Amino acid sequence: MTLRALLVVFLGLSATAALAQSEPVASGTSVTLKVGQKKSLNVGLAMGLVCDDGSIVRAELEAVSDKENHLVLTGLKPGQTACRAGTANVSRSVLVNITVVAKGNNNH
Repeated sequence: MTLRALLVVFLGLSATAALAQSEPVASGTSVTLKVGQKKSLNVGLAMGLVCDDGSIVRAELEAVSDKENHLVLTGLKPGQTACRAGTANVSRSVLVNITVVAKGNNNH
């Protein structure tokens, strides 16, 4: 492999790592989604997940790296709920307040 090819590979890997290492959101963060919209939030090393109302939002924890998990939210129907990432005693807890609005709502 040429030096130029190695440099291209290195820069590509560095850019990918930099994208995955954003700062975790603060506990108490508020998020507004439209029905059908998906949003991913860095929750650090939070493990375990519980939501008050799974009929309003679909929530999943996804491992992004060995130092970062993302809370992936998808709006299902209008309403308000909260999800807590980090229910395991070994991890930091992040509470996210979620409002889901109708698709046609342009206020958010």
